[in-house]
Amino acid sequence: MCFLNIKSALTKALARNEKIISLNQDTKLVIFSDLHRGVGDWADDFMHNSLVFVSALDHYFQEGFTYLELGDGDELYENRRLADIVQAHGNVFQYLNEFHKKGRLIYIWGNHNKQFGNTRWLERELKRARLHIRDLFLDLEVYETAILGNKIFLVHGHQGDPMNDLFAFLSRFLVRTFWRPLQTGLGFRDPTSPAKNLRKRNKVEEKILEWAREHSMVAIAGHTHRPMFASLTKQQRQAGQADEPYYFNSGSGVHPRCVTCLEIQNMQIELVKWHIIADSDDGRRLRVQREILEGCSESLESILSQL
Repeated sequence: MCFLNIKSALTKALARNEKIISLNQDTKLVIFSDLHRGVGDWADDFMHNSLVFVSALDHYFQEGFTYLELGDGDELYENRRLADIVQAHGNVFQYLNEFHKKGRLIYIWGNHNKQFGNTRWLERELKRARLHIRDLFLDLEVYETAILGNKIFLVHGHQGDPMNDLFAFLSRFLVRTFWRPLQTGLGFRDPTSPAKNLRKRNKVEEKILEWAREHSMVAIAGHTHRPMFASLTKQQRQAGQADEPYYFNSGSGVHPRCVTCLEIQNMQIELVKWHIIADSDDGRRLRVQREILEGCSESLESILSQL
């Protein structure tokens, strides 16, 4: 498998960082990634979790969190126009716009919405999208990375993957031309994606973890769609493997039955799952539940002291 030097690419991305987020007892930050909002058709992997996600957004807005989207929020490999995505998921963008108006929205682009890093493209597309939501994302700033405090690096995680970084334009062409029709018609999955290719996913995670160790930093990423806490997957944690403070992954919004995210508040970091369950008082009714995953809550002060 051909890879660029992932660790070198992360180092360069760190050097280019333009966004610093303060970290203290008052910091309230929720991190989502890889929502892959589409246009509401059969290829829209986000659609089945959209109501769960809206419930989560309402909670975080009411509780005063800053919302950070860590890349691939919008599916612009398969779809050309942001306005079509905004039209399909208007309720989501109404909420995100309210976060933005309050100064509580941080947008980081990933490989599937890399176009957000192009100012001319973004303003043109937002102008079209404002036909659906009049004041959507006025004066929006979008970043490649961010640093929380001085030791936590927030990055989507595609950097250094040739098909998703250097040759992203080719990946978009292949997905739009071949994989999208195969996905909608025959159920094929893209084998170049780390989220659907186990070997590639392991390789990406391994290199990000190595990089974080070498730089004595915490790396928080998305891209692979696999939630990780303190460098461990759920299976590794259940097997009793030792954790490390270097690598966290917020997961995605396209899991079959849930949406996952990372919460930071009161200098505590937690991996959280939002999902639908039967109401305990009336099993015929359903409700959305927030659940902290087992073993996935730890003091940030403790984590940072181990670096």
